Amino acid sequence: MTLSSRFWRDRAWWMRWFAPLGALVVSVLITARAHLHYLFPYATPVSNDEGYISAFAIRLIQGHWLPYVDAISQRGPVLYWIAAVAMKIGGIFSWVPIRLLALTMGLSTVALTFLVALEFFTPMAAALASLAVTYLLNYELNPWDGVGYNGEIVAMQFVLASFLAISRAQRGPTPRRDRWIVAAGVLGALAGLSKQVTLIHMAPVALWLAIGRADVSESLRDRRRDLARYLAGFAVPYALVLGVYTLSGHLGDFIYYYQRHGREIFMAPVTGEYMREKIREQIDKYFFSIAGFSAMGFYALARALKTFLEDPSPGLARWRAHAPSLFTVAQFALAAFGASFTWRFFPHYFVQVHPIAALVAGMTFAPAFTPAAPAEGDDEPSARRRTYASFVVRNQELAIVADTGAVVNVDGAIRVSGVAATRSVLLQGLRSVET
Repeated sequence: MTLSSRFWRDRAWWMRWFAPLGALVVSVLITARAHLHYLFPYATPVSNDEGYISAFAIRLIQGHWLPYVDAISQRGPVLYWIAAVAMKIGGIFSWVPIRLLALTMGLSTVALTFLVALEFFTPMAAALASLAVTYLLNYELNPWDGVGYNGEIVAMQFVLASFLAISRAQRGPTPRRDRWIVAAGVLGALAGLSKQVTLIHMAPVALWLAIGRADVSESLRDRRRDLARYLAGFAVPYALVLGVYTLSGHLGDFIYYYQRHGREIFMAPVTGEYMREKIREQIDKYFFSIAGFSAMGFYALARALKTFLEDPSPGLARWRAHAPSLFTVAQFALAAFGASFTWRFFPHYFVQVHPIAALVAGMTFAPAFTPAAPAEGDDEPSARRRTYASFVVRNQELAIVADTGAVVNVDGAIRVSGVAATRSVLLQGLRSVET
């Protein structure tokens, strides 16, 4: 089939790819517009964090290019090295390098989210995931958090890329499989060297390798080799960084600011009273977002477990067959934990959550938007009616999960009285504890 006939005459291709590619284009345009607002007519910072990161980068450029030596902070060194390289190229007295860097990170996040969802699930899941991450970063968060350059957005480039690499490796036997596994390890380490907490995303990757591929029954020896390759790749960036600091005589500085400073200084204000106040603040300001994310997560987990438990395959074969969906839900739970465990709840922490939440949204809702295949002897209008009925049922299921006190109408609309009542009860309970 020629290129012309494939793209202009193949109706099946257009049915499969028109909506996903259209969603990707829309997502890219919206993300670019959100970032360009702070670049034209003149570049401007969107947060205090960008100010200190830029100052940090200038100190690196004018010093020894050693984070924690030329300047100090608790985030990973890769965050500052990338900023320093951008400012070295674009100028140290301009906001243009940081703005272009943030724009690149935003567009890359959309593209990687799309590709991971496409690799794990379906084109329609990729479409929904790209739209979801675009909304979450550019509208759900303030520009300070969703548009700004910070540790989370840098680390998530490597996290998402590691997901893509491990999925390619687990797809089947290819000449590049070993390279994909090593690449996943390298990318995981780079994520941790950008923002330490994102290291938690590497545990499910290692577990997936330990389970094995779905297309073949790998021996325990083969799976151990795969895991060893992954850990070897993971060790390379850390070995290089530790080598640089050791040779410069500043290994102790690296260890303190990379590992101890956050625990001993950054976490010092976190007391019982502080945690209680922060919980009340989150419920007061973000309860509906928390309820929505939680409902979607539990709904996705329930559906993943349902299909897993209904599968009659024995032992590891069943785990392997359902690895992508279980992997995605586990990563969503870990992202939520990683963004919350410090009890500081800065909104930009949830940049770690939103791309994976978008993957969960794509996985969960794509079937409702995917046209039903005509049954034998079925006409196209009947297939469309069956697709609509499936969409309504899925909306009703999600509404019931989201709010057991709500009334679900035939079109899937809900009343949020139950959610609002739950929020009020929680806030009242926290106030009672204070008195």
